[in-house]
Amino acid sequence: MSSNGKHIVFVYGTLKTGYRNHEVILNPRNGSAKFLDAAETLFQYPLIVNSEFHVPLLLHFEGEGEHVEGELYEVDDTMLSSLDELEGHPHFYQRLVTKVKTLGKTSPTHVLECWVYFITTYRQELLDLPRLRNYTDTVQFKVPPEEKERRVAKIKLFIKGSN
Repeated sequence: MSSNGKHIVFVYGTLKTGYRNHEVILNPRNGSAKFLDAAETLFQYPLIVNSEFHVPLLLHFEGEGEHVEGELYEVDDTMLSSLDELEGHPHFYQRLVTKVKTLGKTSPTHVLECWVYFITTYRQELLDLPRLRNYTDTVQFKVPPEEKERRVAKIKLFIKGSN
């Protein structure tokens, strides 16, 4: 997972190739990232989508949901910090260790530990939403800077409720 300033990170949503936040991984000013392979979580987790903003949320509830598909990257400390900032770690998403199985697209299949961004505090009724195996973003958009704070507040309210 982490050694010599290198970290393995599993991405399952907007950071994947072709999606709106993948540019963060591609930008060398954010640090370095190397694609390793396609992968899926070894354990099942509920992956849901906030319908208003089409934001994928991986709920930390092991054994429920699907084996979530995504991509594995090896990143340096600088990129990990950039990803933490984008994901709001540790106040919004929590970066936790889980196990994934590579899908053998670039190397033989194997299981390894990696970082993944989970939602750990959420309303129970979110578990009633449809659970996805693979996030697909049918709405490609960029959030204007002046909208970001308002949208983050609304997403937090969606996840945690009004208490």
